[in-house]
Amino acid sequence: MSDDEHWYPALSWSDGALRVDVESGVVWPSVTTILGEICSKPALRGWTGREAAKFALGNTTTLAGMVEGDQYDDAVRLVAEASTRIAEDAAETGVQVHRWLEAHLKGEHADFTDEQWDRVEPFIPTLVDFLERTRPTLVWAEATVYNLQVEYAGTSDIGLTFPFPLAVIDKSGRLLGTIPAGVLVVVDLKTGKSIWPDAYHQIIGYLECTHLDPKNGNPVMPMPRAGGGVVLHATPAGWRLHPVLPTPSMRRAWRHARAWFDTVRTHHTAAAGIGLQADGGSLLLEDLPGIPAAVAAALAWADPPVRTLAELEAFGPEAYGAQPGIGPKRLEKARGLLALEGRTWPVAAPAPARARRRKVAA
Repeated sequence: MSDDEHWYPALSWSDGALRVDVESGVVWPSVTTILGEICSKPALRGWTGREAAKFALGNTTTLAGMVEGDQYDDAVRLVAEASTRIAEDAAETGVQVHRWLEAHLKGEHADFTDEQWDRVEPFIPTLVDFLERTRPTLVWAEATVYNLQVEYAGTSDIGLTFPFPLAVIDKSGRLLGTIPAGVLVVVDLKTGKSIWPDAYHQIIGYLECTHLDPKNGNPVMPMPRAGGGVVLHATPAGWRLHPVLPTPSMRRAWRHARAWFDTVRTHHTAAAGIGLQADGGSLLLEDLPGIPAAVAAALAWADPPVRTLAELEAFGPEAYGAQPGIGPKRLEKARGLLALEGRTWPVAAPAPARARRRKVAA
């Protein structure tokens, strides 16, 4: 798992009820983690390069000083991570804007630091306009949703109902369908400059969930039936609703996405091998898991050299076990590797037990 992934404790049955199972250690991937693995974003690569170039050109003096001061690697890292810093800053803004919207919908007060308020304040006119013109009704906020069947989870920003139907219109102006007024809609708030296509698949991932944890003291419950979803795109310049229909094809696509995530992460390991080299028909030690790299390097310089499993067999368990860092477990691992080529080491006979001497009273 990388640092930018999010995994949730699984659900399990206990005393006739579904509960979040923290103790077992079993975790399920989040909707965004699944999409991050399988969705290609070629435009993102271009943006990353442009931001790195802009940072480098705007900080030439600083970077030159770092290079002259023997900080070349730090300078490279500073340029390479320019887009990451921008993305993290934008994500933090999204978190704080969502906090304001959630509190406003609940009729509650949210406390912000000065730095957080500076992020939120430019969005408030937009969000107030959205609330006044759409008059939504809050069903949930920040609920964790789960799919018990195919095992994933996610955090749904908001569940709302609107007092008017939502028309779903494609880019050509064709009406794809309508989400009726008054039905539950799963809403995901986006505060960036634009919306990535995977935002719509994210909505479908939430709609496909089977259970919901309202995180308000009530138990996990079956997922309320939703008529569709909406990506709420809000910026200081204004807001737009992007409705999403849970069509059969979109639902199937999401199921395939979940399965493909497992294929990429785990299933291929049952069929794809590591890179190997052989010399004289025997595998090189340097490629084999279980042979420490430092040991493989040292043995390659031995006299005679020990570079392959065939040579390791002749080297013997006593000599291999005497190498630094080789304990009983690694010795047994080496026996298993030798068996890959039908090779063996003799098993040492157990040392005879020492007879205890008894003191005989005089």
